[in-house]
Amino acid sequence: MEDLARTAIIQPEDSAWESWWQRRRTAKREARRVRRVVYGFELWSVLKVSLLFYLCAWAVFLLAGVVLWSVVNSQGYLERFENFILEIFNYETFTINGEELFRWYLWIGLFSVLILTVLTVVMCLLYNLISVVVGGIRVTVVEEETVRLRRPQRIDLAPRIDPAQEQAAMAQAAMAQAAMAQAVMPVNPSLPPTQS
Repeated sequence: MEDLARTAIIQPEDSAWESWWQRRRTAKREARRVRRVVYGFELWSVLKVSLLFYLCAWAVFLLAGVVLWSVVNSQGYLERFENFILEIFNYETFTINGEELFRWYLWIGLFSVLILTVLTVVMCLLYNLISVVVGGIRVTVVEEETVRLRRPQRIDLAPRIDPAQEQAAMAQAAMAQAAMAQAVMPVNPSLPPTQS
């Protein structure tokens, strides 16, 4: 509570305070061009990101394959395709085994995820080695910054007091209050007034 009594915000007028908020809300962004150099990539982070990326892509393709298979099978296109193959190649029997097909699809997809992850890490390793010789890739980036506006200043209305001096002043004030309480005694109406 004392800190609130000691400090205040300088506000010459309400309009000045409101105009500061208006300027803050409508502050234009300043853009500046900055050149950056991509010198290299950390291989561990590339491994994690690429593995997660390829696993997500594999899961999406697997889900799309399941949906496509169910639509084709429910519409009867699978039987038509089997009959078409029988007529063209003069096979006696031809059937597509869905379980076998998806088992291969699953394992080939996982193998592809591992191969693509390793290839991505190797490509980053090659980039890191080449950037040591060449110096990396220079990229021009536009950075947008807002104009920084200063807030109204806070001023100290009372000087700071040393804690020891403050305690001594409070003790003196308490003694003065006690002395004043003894000097002004309440008058009891039941007692007769004393004459001196």
